[in-house]
Amino acid sequence: MNKATYFLGLTFITVLLSTSCLKAQKNYIPGSIVLNSGESTNGYINYRNWKINPKIIKFKKSLAPNTEEETYKPFEIEGFNVNNEKYLSAIVETETSSSTFNKGFENSPQINIDKDTTFILQLLKGEKNLFVNVTEQGKENFYIGNDKNPELLIYKKYYDKEKIKENKKFIGQLKLYLNTCKEIDSKLNNTAYRQNSLFNLFEEFYQKCSDTQPSYSPDKKGKTLQFGLIGGLSSTNIVFKDGKTDVLSSNSQYLEKTNFPASLDVTGGLYLEIILPRNRGKWSINNELIYSKYETDGEYTDFNNENDYSHTYSYFGGSYIHLKNMLRYNYIINNWKLMFNMGVINGFLLSEENFKIETSEFYGTSRIKQEEILEATNYEAGWLAGVGLKRDRLSVQYRYESGSGLSNGTGLNAAMHKSFIVLAFDILKSN
Repeated sequence: MNKATYFLGLTFITVLLSTSCLKAQKNYIPGSIVLNSGESTNGYINYRNWKINPKIIKFKKSLAPNTEEETYKPFEIEGFNVNNEKYLSAIVETETSSSTFNKGFENSPQINIDKDTTFILQLLKGEKNLFVNVTEQGKENFYIGNDKNPELLIYKKYYDKEKIKENKKFIGQLKLYLNTCKEIDSKLNNTAYRQNSLFNLFEEFYQKCSDTQPSYSPDKKGKTLQFGLIGGLSSTNIVFKDGKTDVLSSNSQYLEKTNFPASLDVTGGLYLEIILPRNRGKWSINNELIYSKYETDGEYTDFNNENDYSHTYSYFGGSYIHLKNMLRYNYIINNWKLMFNMGVINGFLLSEENFKIETSEFYGTSRIKQEEILEATNYEAGWLAGVGLKRDRLSVQYRYESGSGLSNGTGLNAAMHKSFIVLAFDILKSN
């Protein structure tokens, strides 16, 4: 690894480590609690982006330094609202059988019921309600009915003669619950015991068979779009190889022996991030249009004796516009998001120049020759990976990219390896 790339990577890792203490801090964001009297109190809730339904929450009436932190369990309050999520106190039945292959299925369709006192998440509130409770084992249980006495939708996977089968009692329960809407029977029969599938079924019920729309629907907003600016520093290294054998020919071996320093440059552009619905903002698709450039040169002397030697000066420079498409996972740490990126690169050459100047001396005969080193292709393909930290609208990110560079698939290839440290700022956000 060259010094410039090492420095960029080390700098970013230092930033990441310096924020590790943030995990112990609280993430109070605006929210409200509903008292058992029905009265709502606004304030701030320590939001944890719960994968498992919470059994306890912390609440403050203000963010003033000496404000008391209040703790609530189910039925000490009626419920709470935070981050467009509505939780209700409930004592519910849960089906406790393993729902994943690696933990092993039982050999019976008989359900295993336990009681759970928790805050359940309301997915839809209206003429027909839908709730979900994710247990400490990570199993999703879905419920219908009113919020005072939710009814468990029953589902279980099990083994029968070494085949995986399903107890789909929930289909019959839904037919009774949505019996005023025969138009959705076909969709209902094919509904899976998953949040997206159930949600879509209820949405179709409201579209075809209800005069009202749900008064609460956290995922109704669909995808969230974020548009912004991105810019920072790039470090580019060129790696030479033969397009067929990966071993440079004798005419090109001087490139392998030439010290080409990393090209440190400014880069920047625009991005559009599509935050996918129904996953609490954890997954998104990020698309970037980025301008970047590179410029590097080096010298190599092949010295046999004072009468027989050659000196070669080589230069590479150019600029690209890149379209980068990434899948991003956001892990929330209090007020921060830790981002993991993986994606592909499509680059289009805007300008390019490469040449060598060879000066040789052979027993009194001197010669100077200048020529192009390789014929560059106008298109670059590659992949990228990276991590980043984001708070509010601003993020800092580290990227590593590997691209085909000036390669054309045959003859001499010049691949590009790049490291980036960039800042990104959200300008617009829309649902």
